[in-house]
Amino acid sequence: MSDNYINICQKCGEIFESEYEYKDLCESCEASRVFPVEKKCTKCSITYISDDPFSLYCPDCKADRELRCKICGAYIEKTSGNRRYCTSCAKHMRNEGKKTDRQHFRERQAAIKAAKKREQKCKARGAIGITEAVKAAEKLGISYGQYMDKYR
Repeated sequence: MSDNYINICQKCGEIFESEYEYKDLCESCEASRVFPVEKKCTKCSITYISDDPFSLYCPDCKADRELRCKICGAYIEKTSGNRRYCTSCAKHMRNEGKKTDRQHFRERQAAIKAAKKREQKCKARGAIGITEAVKAAEKLGISYGQYMDKYR
């Protein structure tokens, strides 16, 4: 006696043999295991049937949503999941990004240069730390605040 069971495919209705009693798909249907699912579009709220269980938009909303440039509105070819701009606008946006990066770099360099200049100015003036200023004020017999006002 064989250990195979006779089952009926739930998708195509074909009768097939299987080792398992509760197998519900034949080998050809198992290989192409895509079940249409009823979904609700998140944009327009209509009900549609999709083979993709993770889809969020109906075919009309998906086509309208994915194929337009964010800047000029031109239709674009979808080459990656993150594409938002047509070729010319993408080039423009890259150049704008480079400009802002250079601007930030120049601002940082100017701030560093100004801080170094202030530090050199303080050293040239003979600026001293707070503890030395307190000791010098005590030697003179005046308060720290008076010393800073007078000798600053």
